[in-house]
Amino acid sequence: LQLVCTEAEGSAPLLMRPLNVAVLEYVQRQTTPDKPWRLSIVEEAQRLFAPTMTDPLWVWESLDSLLQEQLGRHDTAQSLGTLQLSSMYLDELLVDVDAATLLWNLYNV
Repeated sequence: LQLVCTEAEGSAPLLMRPLNVAVLEYVQRQTTPDKPWRLSIVEEAQRLFAPTMTDPLWVWESLDSLLQEQLGRHDTAQSLGTLQLSSMYLDELLVDVDAATLLWNLYNV
């Protein structure tokens, strides 16, 4: 099992970069105030998006790529949605980080 986990570690960037936006969209849909499982989803997403699990740079690269694509199509409604995903990531999911990491993430917004 250790060997499999070690081999999978190297694949994390390849797996997570395309999945970041999809996971953030799912979290956003499942965490509306009327959902009774909201807290559970947020806690699980916080674990997934912890900097030790998912490099924040991968998240910002994914969001930036999507935003650039939407702006290129002049799709302002979708662009605002992507900015909301960025805000949710920074405000709700990126927790328990040191000041340097937080400042680095604010800079990347």
